[in-house]
Amino acid sequence: CSSDLLDGFERGSGGTRIRAAETLTDLGGHGFTRTLELARVLDRAGDGRRALAGYDRAWSLASVEAQTFPESSRLERARLMSTVAGRQSEALDEFRDIRETTENARIGARNLEIWAQLRRRQGLSAQVNTLRRWLLEEYPSSGEAAEVAWSQGSNAEARGDLDRALDRYGFLAENVRTHTRAGQARMRSGQIHLRRSNLERAAVV
Repeated sequence: CSSDLLDGFERGSGGTRIRAAETLTDLGGHGFTRTLELARVLDRAGDGRRALAGYDRAWSLASVEAQTFPESSRLERARLMSTVAGRQSEALDEFRDIRETTENARIGARNLEIWAQLRRRQGLSAQVNTLRRWLLEEYPSSGEAAEVAWSQGSNAEARGDLDRALDRYGFLAENVRTHTRAGQARMRSGQIHLRRSNLERAAVV
């Protein structure tokens, strides 16, 4: 019964909680808070279909119950919409609006990265490059920016453009000093200086 399922969801853990969330979501009829909680659990479990259905219900219930739909859940809903061919336009509208309105750096950076992932799947490389440039300019200290700069530096080094590689590695060392990529970037920079026989600069790095 519904009470047993709710008990399993609230008290259970792991697979038990996920299975309860699946059935409760399929049954529906919950308020905003419970619906959103179920969607989040299913999203973390990788059940994108049910999670999106839950987020959609919570989105509708938010206005009915005069609730605020959390910005983080709004982004995850847009992420899931972007994986559904018929809803990608809706997802893009959300990505654009979140970029304009968010004051949360973590959400802002993740929004641009997810947006870029959609454009990459669509084969739109120019848009991907623009979104990654925005990410580096607007959220240079984010983990997402660190991965972009690391990729740019590694690719430049692989094709022999060492000045570009040093520039990207320098970006990492300056902007994300505590990130793992920053340490790796400093190591790569030192190796490039050694290859150029610039021992003094290598020692400084």
